[in-house]
Amino acid sequence: MDLVGMKDNAFELFQKYSGGMKRKLALARALLPDPPILLLDEPTTGLDVVSSRGIRDFIRNDLSRKAGKTVLYTTHYIEEAAQICDKVAILQKGRARITIATNLFGNVLFPPQVMPQALQVIS
Repeated sequence: MDLVGMKDNAFELFQKYSGGMKRKLALARALLPDPPILLLDEPTTGLDVVSSRGIRDFIRNDLSRKAGKTVLYTTHYIEEAAQICDKVAILQKGRARITIATNLFGNVLFPPQVMPQALQVIS
């Protein structure tokens, strides 16, 4: 509970948790078996801005960099993915259309030869 910032809420009933608190608890629960690969499907949905940033920082710094876990992260927001991922794949009709690298500053790096395709897929 402390890992996801919910230590003070440990003894509250689950039914009284907000949607964001339930999301954090789901993340903590996913970490219990200490998996080497973690699939997170829109883990920041329903969270306030501060909590969302905290979850992204936790995934990027603690899970990925410090613990060395592989994290597959799904989101509809390319900016969010670019902030925490080394590579971003844009899916269209269930297929990866473009896979691109991100830099250390969270910017998506489109190689010049795929820029026209990327703009077409994104729009």
